[in-house]
Amino acid sequence: MKRYKSLKEQHPFYEAFRQEDIGRAVQLIASLIGKKLGSKINLSSISGLYSGGFYGESVGVFGIFDNGNAIKFNWKLGKSSGEIDTIDFWKSVSDKADITIDLSGLNAVQIIDTIVDAIQNSNPGDIYQELQERVDPKTKGSLSKEISKSINAYFSKFDITDKDLENRRISSELYNEYLYWYDQLSDEEVKSYKLVPKPTFLNYIKIYMSDNGIINKFSRKVIVRKASKEVLRVSKNDSNKFKDLYNLSLEDKMDLIAMNVVAITKGFKQSCLISGTQGIGKTKTVVDTLKNEGAKFKYISGGIKNVRALYQVLYDNNDSKLILVFDDVNNIIRDKQAIEILRTATTNDKIRKITYTDTKIAQGSRKYKPELDFESKIIIITNIPIKKIDKAIVSRTTPIEVIVTPQEIVDNIRINLEQAPPPSLPIKWKQEVWDFLVDTVGVGRIERIDYRIFEQCCIFRATESPKWMKFAVAYVS
Repeated sequence: MKRYKSLKEQHPFYEAFRQEDIGRAVQLIASLIGKKLGSKINLSSISGLYSGGFYGESVGVFGIFDNGNAIKFNWKLGKSSGEIDTIDFWKSVSDKADITIDLSGLNAVQIIDTIVDAIQNSNPGDIYQELQERVDPKTKGSLSKEISKSINAYFSKFDITDKDLENRRISSELYNEYLYWYDQLSDEEVKSYKLVPKPTFLNYIKIYMSDNGIINKFSRKVIVRKASKEVLRVSKNDSNKFKDLYNLSLEDKMDLIAMNVVAITKGFKQSCLISGTQGIGKTKTVVDTLKNEGAKFKYISGGIKNVRALYQVLYDNNDSKLILVFDDVNNIIRDKQAIEILRTATTNDKIRKITYTDTKIAQGSRKYKPELDFESKIIIITNIPIKKIDKAIVSRTTPIEVIVTPQEIVDNIRINLEQAPPPSLPIKWKQEVWDFLVDTVGVGRIERIDYRIFEQCCIFRATESPKWMKFAVAYVS
């Protein structure tokens, strides 16, 4: 079966991945599917080679849901790229899956929505990605006038036409826009319009489109078959190709930072060093975690020019219940004398004896003594690579280094698009900027990207200048 022939012509939204990126793609897709279904998928760290079934030989990796269900992602490999082309799904342990879903020709977003839709139905038959072809007649009577009134008011406000229903993503785009519209209502208007939950909103759109013969361009007929038995073939070479499944996603790395911050608030550690790519949310993750834990902390950004200033800060903020967060204080990480103090201040002892004196202190400062029994905890946040930081400090703090690629950053922005800055910008504009950067500019051409840069590109879009795309390209290049 030559299913690779002319795939791009057959499916305009076809998306292949480089071989080295497939593991990461599966990991990201599994994470989003788990969030949508409300049950985390725990992926196997090693892929396997399978033969038999409807689709012959394929490479696949198993995942177990927290609720006990199981899934297997299968892909086909070309010379340099591959495609996630099927998944198998089990409701219970068995040698044969309950269903197999044909995903050939779909992009990542469509793959996610299709799998979620198929698992929620979990019955063999044809379904449509984004919107189902068939509408249960019983559901038509369940849509109240309040629901219709609310959705129609949104349609009117944003001038939603049948053309929009054909050419825009219903679940990810229109519904987020609807929530934005509802959020802007006055207190008086809220009394007049019911907030429609997403399943009801989608069902309303399905019925409308079915009644009016509208087909969304992102909808595609997907075959869901009863699965046939497969046999696992152990292939060390194929398994080694996908060792990147061990790698953490950017979201995982942020969780790792948060976990270490929590360890400090609980008193398990006295210090932590966080390094890595700038603009990915290291500081926000630290500060948000400290706030969530109800920790007493003092945030210090820059302003420490020399070793005396560092000693005075430590002296003035010596409290066993206090956490000092040093952000972007690169001077003290490079200064030899300051390094000596940090080596002591970051050990895992509850009381650390720091000694320091200079002419100014020695000449009779009553406030600052040359010895300090230091008890505060320390978090250092920096963009300096770990390998360029004093080894003694690194060994005492058990450092975390978050180095990410532009691809990981844009993937993470996509996951957190609604929360991404600027907060006041409509989700449809953020989606438009993200699509432009990824689909038109291309991640491979992006030299600089982080949440701050994405925010600036969104601001260019918000000006509604016809040149916003040119500005965005100049900003990321």
